[in-house]
Amino acid sequence: MRSRYSSNVAFLDMTLNSLLGISALFIIAFLLIREEDKRTDMPDKPVELMAVLSWPAEGNASFADVDLWISYGPNDDDAVGFRVPAREGIALEIDDLGARSDRFLAKGKSKIETIPINREVINFRRIPEDEIVVNAMYYFHNDKDTPVPCTVQVYALNPFKVIYEGVHTLTYRGEEHTFVRFNMNQDKNITDLHHRPKSIVYAKAQPVLNNWSGGDVQNSGASALEQQSYQYTSPSGSLYQYGGPEGRGP
Repeated sequence: MRSRYSSNVAFLDMTLNSLLGISALFIIAFLLIREEDKRTDMPDKPVELMAVLSWPAEGNASFADVDLWISYGPNDDDAVGFRVPAREGIALEIDDLGARSDRFLAKGKSKIETIPINREVINFRRIPEDEIVVNAMYYFHNDKDTPVPCTVQVYALNPFKVIYEGVHTLTYRGEEHTFVRFNMNQDKNITDLHHRPKSIVYAKAQPVLNNWSGGDVQNSGASALEQQSYQYTSPSGSLYQYGGPEGRGP
């Protein structure tokens, strides 16, 4: 006997809920579909060479801003530093402003955190064919008479090799010092390494003839350019002189 109160509402509800679930799964699956990242087809070349500059993270010297500069070619424009942080596979990975950039407000906290590290790093993803020059320049400090001891380390990677490690104290704002100059072949063998001064920051400044006390020019291999000092007038009007034994700051 047929019931006079039969209804198919429950069947319709079940059908619609099933369709809604299938639609939701389809939308989720569609959102998860993405084009393969093309960058995975061309991975970054590994770092072949690394130059590291560091200076004290405590005391008055920690507030200095010291810049790492690399020159790697015959032209003045073949250089990497804070003004040109990347060029031709060579990049300034860390630009440190000293202790004034070491403090930060941690997310979700009211306490100021400190990272007591003053360090700049330049990575080479290719080995230049020309000479590599590693310089440091004393860019800024509120107290211009604060000396800043700086350490520069140069490493070859894959395989690891220490090429150079040295310390020099920069004594005035605007001073630029050459830590090391060397040539390296594709087998990562050093063909020439020396420490004759060469300006990168002031390379285009007006040259001023100066006496050279570095020994016999012919034997040392120093060029006429390296026997000169350079004068540079900053925007504030301070006169800097770089190079030669008589080089002085303002």
